[in-house]
Amino acid sequence: MASAKKTSKKSLVATVLSTALWLLSIVLAFQVPSTSALIWLPDSLLLLGFVPLLVLARQSWLTLLFGLSNAFIGFFLLVLTHLESDKFVGEVLLMKQHLITMHSPWAWLYLGLLIAIWGAVASTIDLVKLVKRLLRRKTT
Repeated sequence: MASAKKTSKKSLVATVLSTALWLLSIVLAFQVPSTSALIWLPDSLLLLGFVPLLVLARQSWLTLLFGLSNAFIGFFLLVLTHLESDKFVGEVLLMKQHLITMHSPWAWLYLGLLIAIWGAVASTIDLVKLVKRLLRRKTT
């Protein structure tokens, strides 16, 4: 029973923290102008909102996959900034301009890579523990 309460408290803290970061991210997305040097902040808070849930889940492969996915999005946004705008027309051009002005590729790339490194290290540790456990069972 005590263990269930401890888990429940951790879940509550992670959920409240994640929700607070996401709400702050949404509010800032409408408050920070696209010309501001702080345009990276809403996306960063959005991504950081997942960290408490990733810690709670303790699944290294999920953390790695989440980080790689976000790094890919950052890379996509970075490539998008270097594509010539005359290749796009109509609504696609508007979407490209929105993505370039309102979403910092560096926030997605840096945080994605940082989380992916965390996931890779945790996955390596998990694999080493698994191999050790399997070798112990084999020798017993």
